[in-house]
Amino acid sequence: MRRWALLAVLALSACGSPSEDAVPEAGTTPPPTASDAQAEAARPVPGAETLPLPGAAPQPPAGAAAPQSDAPEIYMALQRDNADVVSVIFAIDEARNNTPSDDPAIRLTPEAGLCNPQQLRRFEFPALYAARPIYSRLEAEAPVAADELPSFIATIVSNEMVRQGMARTADDTRPQNMCSYLLWQRLVYADLQSQLAGQ
Repeated sequence: MRRWALLAVLALSACGSPSEDAVPEAGTTPPPTASDAQAEAARPVPGAETLPLPGAAPQPPAGAAAPQSDAPEIYMALQRDNADVVSVIFAIDEARNNTPSDDPAIRLTPEAGLCNPQQLRRFEFPALYAARPIYSRLEAEAPVAADELPSFIATIVSNEMVRQGMARTADDTRPQNMCSYLLWQRLVYADLQSQLAGQ
């Protein structure tokens, strides 16, 4: 995920709608259905219990190996646009120095069945969300494998929306959950393809 800007463009072209009728490309995992998203939000993901809430001091997982220096540092923020719409913003801190606001970001604003992705040159992450990445070398050592990352992040989004009072239940987070899953599924797939092409 070193080429965040390039992958963001790929995601923008591929993450338009969480349609249940979408046909996945060969070799990819099918997008979750609505019931899958609900179950995903409620099901613990391996390593999720070690993840502090945004703003909490990071705690290394028990028995963690030496940190992976090349693991991306992914930040997430929630933004209530109005009474019915909550956007999810993601950024990868390329410098890995707790400065996600210096990097390009992607905003997902699920509405009317669309994810409405928007690439941002930068996004000023509130202190609550800038204090701690939701995924870093600590989670990589939990371990959370690359193919688990979309579910891992989608679950964090759902849990945080409920915790922040932006949703009453996990089911209410379905649009944000599904769009986050699809975005990171595409990003992981594109990154793996890029690595294979570079071999």
